[in-house]
Amino acid sequence: MGATEFTEQTDENAELVMDHLVVISDLAPAKTYRFRAVSRDKAGNTTKSGAYTVLTSRKRESFLQLIISNLEETFSWIGRIGGSF
Repeated sequence: MGATEFTEQTDENAELVMDHLVVISDLAPAKTYRFRAVSRDKAGNTTKSGAYTVLTSRKRESFLQLIISNLEETFSWIGRIGGSF
């Protein structure tokens, strides 16, 4: 892939530990994102991971939305009856 520009970033976690966890909660559903991790040690040395790509899942429908969609599909022929008269 070609060069990727990373324009957004999360807040830096300054704890000097070997493992970090970052939760990004404001991603749009059904969209592709590219990201990389950047790490800095106590001496200020920085390293960057390779670029990763992730596809967020589509927005889930509620149980009620699934039932209504199913009913609309099942009985869609009723709406076409009015055009026959």
